[in-house]
Amino acid sequence: GCTLNNCTLYANSAPSAGGGGGASSCVLNNCTLTSNTSGGRGGGVRSSTLINCTVSGNSGDRGGGAADSTLNNCMVANNDGGYSGGGVSQCNLTNCVLSGNDAGFGGGADYNCILYNCILSGNWADSMGGGAESCTLINCALVYNTAGNYGGGAYYCDLYNSIIYYNSSG
Repeated sequence: GCTLNNCTLYANSAPSAGGGGGASSCVLNNCTLTSNTSGGRGGGVRSSTLINCTVSGNSGDRGGGAADSTLNNCMVANNDGGYSGGGVSQCNLTNCVLSGNDAGFGGGADYNCILYNCILSGNWADSMGGGAESCTLINCALVYNTAGNYGGGAYYCDLYNSIIYYNSSG
């Protein structure tokens, strides 16, 4: 693993088996991860901890921005998950904003994640869960997300004390 402080990770790539186009198994503080790609999981980062980071414009098959990671106080925007989790996949997020992410199938912002105090806005999934799919959301807001078929805001999720409005589907 590694620790990165105040860094920019730009236009890196990883093979499909590896994932984490920008970084893998690291701790990142106040970093920006942009335009990284992975043929597998986590276009921007995989299996890492991110604090006060911006993850934008990355792409990966599952988790365009991040996969299998923990994110605190991060902005996750305009990432593309080729299949699921446009922004993130299988992550834990606290106090994050996920906006403008896109998934080819489900979970425009996130797939199979746990989110606390997060905002999901303006995300898109081609099929289901424009905001979230198969997630647990606590004290979150899901606004203006869109799904091609089902669950504009959330699909197959557990939501607690959350606000869901102005989402659309099908």
